[in-house]
Amino acid sequence: EGEQWVARYRTVAARLASPPRAMPPAAAVAEAADNPFERCNRWLLDTALACGGDRVWLLCLWDGRRGDGAGGTAHMVEEVSRHRGHVLHIDPRDLQAHDPAGRRPDAGLA
Repeated sequence: EGEQWVARYRTVAARLASPPRAMPPAAAVAEAADNPFERCNRWLLDTALACGGDRVWLLCLWDGRRGDGAGGTAHMVEEVSRHRGHVLHIDPRDLQAHDPAGRRPDAGLA
């Protein structure tokens, strides 16, 4: 089954105008943050900002709670907003669990 996903990826990647980008290893970054999550968020945002701040969109599925600081979703939302990017926030607490058969997914978990 995994081979199917690899083939699908290669088919899509072959059609791209430019190749997919990969984050450089921490050792290759001059001022790498100690926090790998913060480093990842920074790389994602810097890569997106290269296209223009007004073209940056962050789609996040987030409960709105603050985490432990830099590198979390709250920090990323703040950074995108600070750079005049757009944030589309989906709060999972507002979503209804849905099963076509009518069963509640959380039934019997208590």
